[in-house]
Amino acid sequence: MLINAQQSMFMIVKIKRENRNMIFIPIPIYIFVELVDAIEDLTWLINKFLPKSYDGIYHISNLLCETLYEIRKHGQWTMAEIDVEDYCIQLEFY
Repeated sequence: MLINAQQSMFMIVKIKRENRNMIFIPIPIYIFVELVDAIEDLTWLINKFLPKSYDGIYHISNLLCETLYEIRKHGQWTMAEIDVEDYCIQLEFY
C-alpha cells in the first residue's frame, strides 16, 4: 500500500439527515497524539517510583500512540460511511 507523505491533521465527522443541512465536526488529531504522549510520559515517571503499578497503562498508551501514527500516515482517506434510514454519517481523515 502506498503511503501519503503528508500526515492527516483532522478527523472530520459529517452527519447528514435527509432534506436537512450537513453537520460538519472537525476534530484535530494532534490533540489526541499530545494527550497520549503526556499519559505515556506520566506513567513512565510513576513506574520509576512505584514499580509495576501502572505498567498496563503505559503499554496501552504506547499502543494508542502507535495506532494514531498509523492512522495519520495514510493522509486523506475515508474510514467509514454509515447509512441508517434517513441519516448518513461519514468519518474522514484530512
